[in-house]
Amino acid sequence: MKSNENISSNVLQHIQFKLADMATSLVTSRLIVRQAARALDAKSPEAPTLCSMAKMFATDQCFQVCFHLFIVFPCFFLNE
Repeated sequence: MKSNENISSNVLQHIQFKLADMATSLVTSRLIVRQAARALDAKSPEAPTLCSMAKMFATDQCFQVCFHLFIVFPCFFLNE
């Protein structure tokens, strides 16, 4: 049977990995949006497609990050 210290360590490690995953999602979203903006500035024929893809991806990822933050840190979202 695991001790409380081991369980706490595993929970902390899981939260750290989840936060790293969320940060990766946000950085990736930002890079895709920047790529679409560059294509738009350059008047690339692919710009509308890239903008649509960036909007879809960034919206989905940001929603997922907010959802997981609510699960990991619910106390910050509760009203007193």
